[in-house]
Amino acid sequence: MPDPDKEQAEALLTEHGMSQLLPVQFLARRLGCTIWQTRLYRKYGDANVQVQIYLFREEPESVVDFEEDFTALTDDFETETTLVKSVRTDDCGILVTCNRQDKNIVENALNNPGEQPGPAYHPQLDRILDGDYFHQLNGRWLKACLSSIERAMQINELLKKAEEAYKDGPAWPGKLESPMPGLLAVLQIPAMELSGAPPGYQELALSQFIIESPEVVEMLPPEGDDLVVFAQQLFGFVGIEHRQNIGFCRNAGCCLRPEFLVRSGALTDVYFMADLTQTDFPVEIKARDLLNASLVTCEMASDVDLGLAALKQAVASYTLRPKPAPDLEKLIEAAMNGFSAGQQDPLYGLIHSLARQ
Repeated sequence: MPDPDKEQAEALLTEHGMSQLLPVQFLARRLGCTIWQTRLYRKYGDANVQVQIYLFREEPESVVDFEEDFTALTDDFETETTLVKSVRTDDCGILVTCNRQDKNIVENALNNPGEQPGPAYHPQLDRILDGDYFHQLNGRWLKACLSSIERAMQINELLKKAEEAYKDGPAWPGKLESPMPGLLAVLQIPAMELSGAPPGYQELALSQFIIESPEVVEMLPPEGDDLVVFAQQLFGFVGIEHRQNIGFCRNAGCCLRPEFLVRSGALTDVYFMADLTQTDFPVEIKARDLLNASLVTCEMASDVDLGLAALKQAVASYTLRPKPAPDLEKLIEAAMNGFSAGQQDPLYGLIHSLARQ
């Protein structure tokens, strides 16, 4: 049997107004049908998509398969897979399916060929995207963030707890006075149309935070010894907060990413803060925090020696031990050497060891 024709499949999708799904990758073939897969990345969410293509002219018997599959997808409301779009012509049939919880994301993508300007709700992050902006006031940088009022109030309470913990936590040379954004004001604003947003987003808030700088490490990374200082501040801060049951990952988001950190180790965003006493998976959240912070640190290292020095300082700051135990030191060396070789499993081993302490 000849290999499936990817060019033909993509041409059919384009012809029928579904070029948003390109490129597709071959997944499987069964009688009368080829199955293709793709992943959509949109500001309002990401989703895996499958496309079933039936070529009626080449395989006339596939008309029956198409009709049977279409009926099964439209009649069964209990399965996780749902039908998003169907096409039937004299020449072909196309069925587009996805996970039921992602249907709104795929429908939005197919109905809107280009990204729509303005704020949009992202379900995996449970956050409004494209609603934040930076501005200056009296020489200080502010970041304005859109959220539901409920989430704004949660962040306010978590910030108070985190600030108190940081103030009372251990000191180190060069410890920042406050590494978190300072909440200046929370303003209620008129509701807006946010497709797919839950009912709580009918009441919106605009929170104004004072931040150190909008120049995050994506744009201005620390270099040389500054990376070790960055690691000391970031991991010392995270260690303090973890010991007080505060984390920085929520849903699919994390505050400890290069788009939210400045070169001093301070944060510009706290939307994904979490109360670890309110989750069934505190160790997993700690591990995600440490993994994100470690990846940022390792990725900015110009060589293995610098990365190793930064990672050793990170572990010392997090554990409050000037010199790690021999077994932990071996994990640190394996993690950095593995990372430089494109292997992250040793880093995962180090992270899970730290998260359980």
